[in-house]
Amino acid sequence: MLRGAPALVMGVNRFADCRCTLRTPQAKEKEGADENQSGWRFVGHGFAASSQHTLERLSHPERLAKDDPARLCAYLLQAYEQHITGTNLNLPDNLLLELNSTQMYHAGAKLGLGSSAALTVAMLGNVHQLAQGSLGSGQAPAQGPALAAKIGAELGFEIAQSAHRASQGGV
Repeated sequence: MLRGAPALVMGVNRFADCRCTLRTPQAKEKEGADENQSGWRFVGHGFAASSQHTLERLSHPERLAKDDPARLCAYLLQAYEQHITGTNLNLPDNLLLELNSTQMYHAGAKLGLGSSAALTVAMLGNVHQLAQGSLGSGQAPAQGPALAAKIGAELGFEIAQSAHRASQGGV
């Protein structure tokens, strides 16, 4: 039951992904940003527009707008630090995250297939690589079984569920 109504659960051939790239001065120039402009830039395809925030701002996800693509990532950073004890997320000041959930929409309407949950898992691979110091410029994130093997399926689920629930107001 889903909120008191019948629900159907099945696998679908729709995906969401997150690409993470370090923002070098050359990359900032390519995206049309000021070379001195620091922060994490979020470019949403599908569910939200673009935004940019400093790491300080990301440490307060409750202050971000609910439709800001950075909000989910900020909660994920918090959940990661809470679940991986002894982790010091030595995060870069300049990062580009491209979040794509366009396959979860049809004719501009959201299909209700769990796009935010899918993006949470996609971002988790990038956050884990950032925490390990293994994400280089243009490097692909860990995904699927490779990510599960690195942090464990149960811990990965706990981190993603905690972040997603917090971003959804505790639901």
